[in-house]
Amino acid sequence: MSTVLQLATERTRLIEHFNEYDLLAKKIGIAFLKDIVLNEIASEERLRWAFERDPNLNNITLYLWDGVKGARERLKKKTACPTCGHVKTQHYVDEERAIYAEATLEMRRRSGVPMALADRVCVLKHVAKHYILGISLNEYVKNRLTGGGGES
Repeated sequence: MSTVLQLATERTRLIEHFNEYDLLAKKIGIAFLKDIVLNEIASEERLRWAFERDPNLNNITLYLWDGVKGARERLKKKTACPTCGHVKTQHYVDEERAIYAEATLEMRRRSGVPMALADRVCVLKHVAKHYILGISLNEYVKNRLTGGGGES
């Protein structure tokens, strides 16, 4: 009996997760997010390959999902004075990641809510799975309940 209850609970959780990130994706803009995924993370073919092996797309490195959204908008560099040893912290923006910072700010502006890094990764994975690959909610839930991996 507990297995049936566990499956029902997991199904409910997956549906709630889908609904939460679908609403967020629509607020931000599906086309905007699709553009980020396809231009900064992976091609549709790579996404399909990854999804077939892990429905959570965890086999695409987190560095790509994180980096796209400006996880490192402001980096810290610590240097020590060679004479006295005083440690100085410098803040800088990595020019290579400047475009990612712009994407982050635009996602925040469009959604109207502060977004944690995990939320940004989840909304991008949501768009990759459901709007680029066209995986239906029912297909995704069935896949997860019959052997899929972890979160997002």
